[in-house]
Amino acid sequence: MPLALSHAAAYMVNENVGCAEYLRRFNSSAARLDDLLPRDADTEGYGRQVAAALLLSLDVAQASEPVGLAVPVMRLAAVLDPAGHPRSLWASDAVIHYLSAQHPTAEDGEPRAVDPAQAQAALRLLHRYGLLVDHTQNGPRAVRLHAITARAVRECTPQAALPAVVKAATSGLIDLCEEVSGHDHETRAALHTNIDSLAEYAGDLLWQVRGYYLLRWAGHRLSQGTAVAYWQQLIGTSERLFGRPHPMTLAARRDLALALFRHRAKEAFAVLQEDFPYQDNRLVLEGQTPAAADPEAVNAIPLVEDTVTTRRQLLGWAHPATLSGQADLALLHWSHGHRTAAIDVLERSLTGYRTTLGPHHPRTISVDNRLRSWREQHRRRWWRRTRRPSAPTGSAETDGGVIR
Repeated sequence: MPLALSHAAAYMVNENVGCAEYLRRFNSSAARLDDLLPRDADTEGYGRQVAAALLLSLDVAQASEPVGLAVPVMRLAAVLDPAGHPRSLWASDAVIHYLSAQHPTAEDGEPRAVDPAQAQAALRLLHRYGLLVDHTQNGPRAVRLHAITARAVRECTPQAALPAVVKAATSGLIDLCEEVSGHDHETRAALHTNIDSLAEYAGDLLWQVRGYYLLRWAGHRLSQGTAVAYWQQLIGTSERLFGRPHPMTLAARRDLALALFRHRAKEAFAVLQEDFPYQDNRLVLEGQTPAAADPEAVNAIPLVEDTVTTRRQLLGWAHPATLSGQADLALLHWSHGHRTAAIDVLERSLTGYRTTLGPHHPRTISVDNRLRSWREQHRRRWWRRTRRPSAPTGSAETDGGVIR
């Protein structure tokens, strides 16, 4: 296996040992595999060679500076895309927290925190031993792990350790998704494939560690034809894990409706209409009274609010899609008489438009004009209310026969 030979060559160079001594150590390492990777688990017949070489190199790397980080780094990299992921992932708070939790404690028993510099040093260490590739010139795919090496790492990872690995990978990718620019297509493509790889390996576990937000981020970037099948699959998984009325299921169904809306509007409205009873039940549980309100208003406002929140989390507060959603939400509030809420939302949208598009952009000017108009109408309405004299309950307020 060329991959196993590359691990062996890097080991012999770094440890200054000859072929005979390496072969002795390799055979000793292979004997340990019976507990970690049973022979019948290697159906292709070549994974054990890679795994034995991997364990031998990992033993040395784990004991080298920075001590104790080689194994947790390899476990996390193994659930990501073999084609590569951004190096900045290893500076994210979630990944640093994960590495710190896996780090050996000091002699006095106190945990030793890991900093980004140590995480980067661990990558370079593993690069020297040929266990992964760390090349900054590769941009958003700077850190790569061979698919067979990744498989060997996953198969040798205890089940008890997997939740922490998946949680760290999920939270780290969420941080990158929130920071990436809408114009950075290369990084966004890399994040998309890494999300796909994580979802494939983690399965249902991904849904238990906020992975649903990653899945939605990925789904919002698909074409209309692909997105429909994607959201349908997500809905099926959510219903199986959490049930039909669960907020995650309802949110996925709203995403499906949005994907359908442009070309299959009737189907989109049918999806939303089917959710009305479930939305009403949620509102009743929250102490509200949907029966007294317009059913369309009850369901449309939470839909748009959820969309705006998701866009803000994944795209940023000043992204055009977030700002457009805020403007739509403001119009919805205004149309149903929620004037103060409408003005507050539109004010936030205007601030974002000025930041992103500039004060002279037509969209900025349009939002500014509407906001001025709403404020003026709101002031006049407030002035009329404050000028009214008190009147007996149930009687019309008149002045010389003229109803105010």
